[in-house]
Amino acid sequence: MRDLPVVPCTEAHAAQAYVVFVLPEADFPSEGTIELEARQRCGRWFERYANDGNKDMNIYYLISTKVAWATPRTVTCVAGDAAGTRTDSLIS
Repeated sequence: MRDLPVVPCTEAHAAQAYVVFVLPEADFPSEGTIELEARQRCGRWFERYANDGNKDMNIYYLISTKVAWATPRTVTCVAGDAAGTRTDSLIS
């Protein structure tokens, strides 16, 4: 898992984490299985923030690798603005 820089929304930033969730405890599934779950859940969560100013946002996700699977098994959903940086909340 990568550490994401934390900056205030008033400073220039190109992306914003908007939800983190934990996958159920189980043996490591295939990466495709994790990516499908991440894509679906991140998409559903982003619908809460979608508006005219955010409709062209790119959705990314950071997932636990097989090496880091034992803990914390997290997925971090990130929205990025293809148009460049912003100095306000990406998901207001």
